[in-house]
Amino acid sequence: MAESHKRFIDLHFIITGEEKIGYADSSNSKVIVENYDLEKDTELYSSVFNESFFILKKDMFVLFYPEDIHRPGIRNNKTIPVRKIVFKVKLDG
Repeated sequence: MAESHKRFIDLHFIITGEEKIGYADSSNSKVIVENYDLEKDTELYSSVFNESFFILKKDMFVLFYPEDIHRPGIRNNKTIPVRKIVFKVKLDG
């Protein structure tokens, strides 16, 4: 499921394998599945328009800012096990 955050930047780093990830700017229209969860700092989306996809491979990282809707964990055509670390970077304010 696609998600975004308001108080944190997500940094996803791939240790092994590769992962397909969807991405869209939050200014695109979307349908929200759940209200914003303050404790988890997560807003979930049932559909995202104008979504792009990319493959994140071993030793690569990506940053997702509050305006970035992202859908990690999409199954790639390959069945390569993925190990990754997700860092949460708190924004001031």
